[in-house]
Amino acid sequence: MTTLVDRLLRKFNLLPKVVVAASASSALAQVKRIEDLRNIPRYPPFMEGLPVHAPWVLLTTQKELTGGIQQLIANQELLETHYNPAMLRLATLVQLLPASQAHHHRGAGGMLRHSLEVGLWSLQQTEGKLIRGVVTPQQRRVIEPRWRLTVFLAGLCHDLGKVVTDLTVTDRENSQKWRPYNQSLYDWAISHGIENYFLHWQEGRGKKHTHVSSTLIDAVISKETLDWISDGSTDALIWLTESLNNNPGSSNQIHNFVVRADQLSVERDLKSMGAAMAGYEIGVPIERYLTDIMRRLVQEGIWRINEPSARVWNIEGITYLVWPMAGEEIARRTRDEDIPGLPKTPDGILDMMIEREIAFLREAEGDPFFYIAPDVITEKIPDMRLKAIRLRDQALISSMPIPPISGQIHSSKASSQNVPSTSVEHVERAEEMPPQPQHVSSTSVERLSEKCLSLDSLEGAMGELLRVLIGEFNLGKKSFADLGVKDPNGCVYLKWPDTFAGYGFTPKQILTELSNMGWMIPASEVAKIGDAVFSSGVAKAIKLTADVGRLFVVDDQPVSEATEKTAIDTVQPSSSLSADSIAEPVAAEVSTSAIRKPAQKARTKANPSDAVVTKPKLPVISSHSGNPNASVSTPIKTRKGKPIEKTD
Repeated sequence: MTTLVDRLLRKFNLLPKVVVAASASSALAQVKRIEDLRNIPRYPPFMEGLPVHAPWVLLTTQKELTGGIQQLIANQELLETHYNPAMLRLATLVQLLPASQAHHHRGAGGMLRHSLEVGLWSLQQTEGKLIRGVVTPQQRRVIEPRWRLTVFLAGLCHDLGKVVTDLTVTDRENSQKWRPYNQSLYDWAISHGIENYFLHWQEGRGKKHTHVSSTLIDAVISKETLDWISDGSTDALIWLTESLNNNPGSSNQIHNFVVRADQLSVERDLKSMGAAMAGYEIGVPIERYLTDIMRRLVQEGIWRINEPSARVWNIEGITYLVWPMAGEEIARRTRDEDIPGLPKTPDGILDMMIEREIAFLREAEGDPFFYIAPDVITEKIPDMRLKAIRLRDQALISSMPIPPISGQIHSSKASSQNVPSTSVEHVERAEEMPPQPQHVSSTSVERLSEKCLSLDSLEGAMGELLRVLIGEFNLGKKSFADLGVKDPNGCVYLKWPDTFAGYGFTPKQILTELSNMGWMIPASEVAKIGDAVFSSGVAKAIKLTADVGRLFVVDDQPVSEATEKTAIDTVQPSSSLSADSIAEPVAAEVSTSAIRKPAQKARTKANPSDAVVTKPKLPVISSHSGNPNASVSTPIKTRKGKPIEKTD
């Protein structure tokens, strides 16, 4: 019914002339099924239920946990007979049920995940533990594997009672109800043709599940396993039922393992996926995107943990990320995946992490970063310190506990440079010298035009390693004359892998890090390592950029004489070269008319290894630049005076 007021309001355009209600009714009348609206978000959300999946598929999603269990048990027969069947039966029983309604592991699959975590971490605690009352080696061989299996099963089954006391499961129409004592959830769903099942939480459930968990062990633990555990002694079975009922006796030797593992699992989940992310369910959950990226970097092995060249360090229980290298790798992922809402630069990511309290900087005055010195590195390189930020909790980046290692935390990297004051002055003096006129390639020009590096600006593990290496050259602990050579362009060749021996880094780590930092020039498109002429002759070498090379200034060879050494450069591959010719080095043309001053001659007598020094006039000569049939033979003299014939 239209009133006079309505007509007046429409006349003055204060009400729409089309009746909205009528149009809405006609639109809804065309919708035949509620599924047509499922793509439109609404509150409360549509109830979809949890899907049914094969048990082995569910275990595949928890590979890091099942794999950890398999690594702890060396006996393959035990795994296949007792451990693996128990995990499979658990997945058959609980499917994707959550472990709680609004607390820990509250998402789909939470109960399976939580049970596997507690089982694994309970089992880990038995490593190196002795069983009270077991005296002889014969007793230990029989009882220990049964005891460890019992500990694992106690952790695996500790929450089984929740499927009875905490919730009920039905089909969509609520016409079929799952009865846990009758059959597993998977078997029930398959027998009734149910694709999605629905949960109904019980009120006032409290901790009632602890009283009935032991009544369901037959659903997870086979009779064969129970029989094997009880062979020789029934103590393990008694401890198992006591632990599941949360009523351990004074002699129980498994319950405390389960309690600690359960507490750890709950704590880590609340920090990583539970309470730590509360309040971000609506909108773009950028913290979840960020933690997901960091977790993937760890899982994929890009971020190593607690080892040389690692990005993640747990020093005395506090987790650190090496910065800015970790930030650059996060930023690369955000750019590649074009994730909305996440910064695309390391600085932007750091600001966001600090703002959201995912990570922290130092609050004291001075340098805001932490400088960590893990013992595993300082044992090899005493003064190495890594710039880092402190992570709020390790659970943000790893679902598995990261073991702590020993180390020191410093407020600055002042003492990380093993370089005496005279060496620093030497470097500064060399930086003030005007550049010598020389021909460089376009690639070298681009590199030299970049921002000049200094010892202080060398970042990360490789930066610290180079800083220590330069310091050892300057202190005479290592001989640059034996291990290094600088070409006319300022690039430095370092003998490979001799130069980097004893620092605790693998060759792969060194090559990868130097390449990622842009400090190394590959020998060719197919190889990072080439050849160079050192005092002892031709040897394998890696080539550092001129920007890094300018930092290698040693007392016995200042920059003005650095070009007296010779090097073999690698021919850049072209379409006219074969794969074999790409790998062939081309000798530098040198002059044998080196003239030394009297003082230098006296020094030559004192040090026979410096007998002959030759000056290159051209850094590279390629036989392919002229007549392809021509053969150029160039003698190269080493410091020992022995010519090397190279035919291009």
